[in-house]
Amino acid sequence: MSSTLRLAHSAICACHSRRSFLAGTAALGAAAALPGRARADSASFIDTHHHFYPPPYQQAFIDWDDSKKLPH
Repeated sequence: MSSTLRLAHSAICACHSRRSFLAGTAALGAAAALPGRARADSASFIDTHHHFYPPPYQQAFIDWDDSKKLPH
């Protein structure tokens, strides 16, 4: 990369900015140090995710378990 192109890239992109890096690091440290509601305590957190498997996949999984004599 030529020096002119590198200089133009640095002026446009914040990826090489020491100031941006330090500001992001400071914000991350402050967010970790301050108490907040973003933490998921085990008493106040309900896991609602689920798994969906299409019927052909379920049948293949059951057949594999049967071939290995594993309980369902």
